[in-house]
Amino acid sequence: MASDLETLYREHYRMVFGWVLKKVHHRPAAEDITQDVFVRAAGRLDAYEDRGKPGAWLITIAGNLIKDEWKSYRHQHVRPVEDWSVYDMGWDQISQWVDEREAAQRSHVLRMAILRLPSDLQREAMLYRHVDGLSIIETAERMGKHVDAVKALCTRATRHVTAALGVAA
Repeated sequence: MASDLETLYREHYRMVFGWVLKKVHHRPAAEDITQDVFVRAAGRLDAYEDRGKPGAWLITIAGNLIKDEWKSYRHQHVRPVEDWSVYDMGWDQISQWVDEREAAQRSHVLRMAILRLPSDLQREAMLYRHVDGLSIIETAERMGKHVDAVKALCTRATRHVTAALGVAA
């Protein structure tokens, strides 16, 4: 079984990674999802019915993981407290703790909305601006575009993101 998984990984990793990267447009996220594909496949390898298309099976797993990822962050929900030390904090510390967690949640929801933008250029500009924290000028330089073009891309992308998140512009 380990040999089957190694063969599956060796023969299909690049194809699965390329497909996932094309869907999510973010290399670290694509690497994580691709790794999860093979972890999930390893757990289901004995149940896999070989019909001669293991690549299609892996892409199905990848598509389901991407959908699950999007669903879990599209809907904000209450999560249990992971750090019980919050009960030993003062009011200012608790307020800061809550702010940090809310900011992390907002950041992740924003990143997922950016990844679903219809244009590769809009996605790239918004990731540079709002995930990597680059200025308009730095983003333009990195993309090899004029500053005004990057401003226009970001404006259109912002409209899409705010509509996707249900935020009034």
